[in-house]
Amino acid sequence: MTTNSETPAPHMGKLLQQVLYKKHISSAGLARKMNKNRTGVYKYDKRASLQLRIVWHLCTVLKHNFFADLAARLPADYTTNLPPGASANDRIAQLETENRDLKLQLDLLKEVLRK
Repeated sequence: MTTNSETPAPHMGKLLQQVLYKKHISSAGLARKMNKNRTGVYKYDKRASLQLRIVWHLCTVLKHNFFADLAARLPADYTTNLPPGASANDRIAQLETENRDLKLQLDLLKEVLRK
């Protein structure tokens, strides 16, 4: 079993800073989007942790999935409550297979139409 010292939690404020930088949004702009007081929002990027409700609100306002960012930092063998086949990798593999099958069908249709 791992302890917190072996797997430190990511600094949520730094994750938020990275997203704001990439999206070219200032802290004041974020405060406006969240309909919150600027002084409270300014402190978000300094805090190592944020309440789940705040992170959820940030996700919806910024249209960025912080939970996926956090999940990507966990070991692959950790479990979830997702139904089988619900992971992104499973979905990508399914779509790639479907895409390959559709390309084969398209090639066959082109060949039939040429005759």
